[in-house]
Amino acid sequence: MNEALSFLPTSEAIPLRLRAIYEAAGYSKYRMEKFLPYDLYIEHKEFLTGKGIITFTDALGRLMALKPDVTIGIARNADDGGAHEKLYYHESIFRIDEGLSEYREIGQVGLEYIGADTAFAEAEVVIMALKSLETISEDCVLDINHMGYISAILASLGIKDADTSSALRALRRKERGALMALAERIGLDGEAVEILDRISRLRVPLSEAFDLLPSVKGETDCATDSLKTLSDAISAHGGAERVFLDFSVINDLDYYNGLVFQGYVKGAPRAVLSGGRYDKLMQRLGKPQQAMGFAIYLSELDRILYEARDFDVDVLLVYGDASPTAVIRASEEIKRGGESVRAERDADCGVRARRTVRMDSKGGMADA
Repeated sequence: MNEALSFLPTSEAIPLRLRAIYEAAGYSKYRMEKFLPYDLYIEHKEFLTGKGIITFTDALGRLMALKPDVTIGIARNADDGGAHEKLYYHESIFRIDEGLSEYREIGQVGLEYIGADTAFAEAEVVIMALKSLETISEDCVLDINHMGYISAILASLGIKDADTSSALRALRRKERGALMALAERIGLDGEAVEILDRISRLRVPLSEAFDLLPSVKGETDCATDSLKTLSDAISAHGGAERVFLDFSVINDLDYYNGLVFQGYVKGAPRAVLSGGRYDKLMQRLGKPQQAMGFAIYLSELDRILYEARDFDVDVLLVYGDASPTAVIRASEEIKRGGESVRAERDADCGVRARRTVRMDSKGGMADA
């Protein structure tokens, strides 16, 4: 398969390579409807990473949405009996581009593990995310945080209710000044301020993080154990040098309750991969399963995967008055030699070719 994909542009080959990785791990392809009830999305709009939903009224008078997200649809359709499902998808979603203020079709490849309720399942999803990044580029990193850990730390410092949202927002944006202003406003003591300052600046390889983490006895133990187990699993897989603990990786606490992560590749200005554990979304949809997953934003890869081509084709076959049968035979002979070929009657056709071959009326060929 890899040999066959070598002839494709990188942007087309990557989704197929990702599909091979996911299917080798037992994931099945999921196909989603293009339209779902608008209420499904508006009830969980905080879960969506972008704003703006395209809506229309169908023939039955129902308000429908052109899908802005895949995970919500998969979670909604999960088995009510608690069955485990390992799914991947290659879909388009439709959202407003915050920079251009216009709607865009965004290609996504993603993976969802419905029923991810073991340490192995958790590690497998994260390793699938890491392998996905490595498939895109060897120059990649995966940043990880644990929502349970950061929530426990903030609560232990005396940051609660609306102030928690403000603290998380400042952490996400790496706004240390806003974080320190919040600490002063609510009257945190010196030790608490030092801890808050430390976690705002901490970004280290996950395998080296555990001696640096502040703890709250009994409240951060579970999250820390989860991170240690994950670190060991990643080391067994390989690629631990690409995985970092970073407390600026933050997702909505109403939906995410454990590991969250973002992936980056050199040359892309923003995260190309985002995911995490979304048990709370499953609960809000009335589903008994736990779940984890991630999405890869193919549109974010356009800049780094664009391949300028010097030629449109290897060989321009100029056939003049040769018969169709002779042209077909000549084209097939060139392709058997491993070259691409385009046949045109005249050389002045605007085609950029590495070389030009001319045919005579009897079917003979010669380089021009």
